[in-house]
Order: sequence, then C-alpha cells, then structure tokens
Amino acid sequence: MTPDEILTAAGIPGGETYWPEQPRKTFAAWGEEIEADGSDYDNKIRTHNITIELYELMDAPDPQAHTALQDALDDEALRWRKQPREVDLTLRLYMTIYTYSFLTRR
Repeated sequence: MTPDEILTAAGIPGGETYWPEQPRKTFAAWGEEIEADGSDYDNKIRTHNITIELYELMDAPDPQAHTALQDALDDEALRWRKQPREVDLTLRLYMTIYTYSFLTRR
C-alpha cells in the first residue's frame, strides 16, 4: 500500500514532500527512500523506506489523526515507528514522524 493510500485510509490529507500552501487543518507530507539489492548479477529486491510527517495545528491538536494513521498502518500489517512530537513555533505546528518499510520484487 502506497503512502497516499495509507493517508486516504486514515482520512488525512497529504502528499509527497511539497505543499504549495499550508493547510489550515491536520495534514501530512511523506517521502520515500529506495534501496536496491539482490544477487551478484541482478538487483531484484527493493526496500522502500517511507517517512510520514503528521502535522497538527498548535491551537487544534488532533489525537484522532494519530489513531487513524496507526490503525491504517496496522490494517496493512506494516511494522511502523512513531517518533516523539516536535514543535515548530515559527509555523505554529506540531509534527510527529512515522516511519515504515516494505519490500518489493522486480
């Protein structure tokens, strides 16, 4: 399941890395790092490392978004990690980073 599908299942608006304008509600941005591996002669395995940054407005924390995101990850049986929430005083946002990985074969 792609990060966009995870966010859709969680009911959280989001996209890959870039937002032309910051939404005025809970939102997420994600990025992907890919590592190729395989035998000496052919890279047939890809490890996809996904980072989802969940943003909440400081004046409207959204604990339900965390529950929904965690449920969406659990529903796909993905092993995930949640980092401590950080504060961006300039943007007046809370940010929590979630990471997970999965393998694909070519």
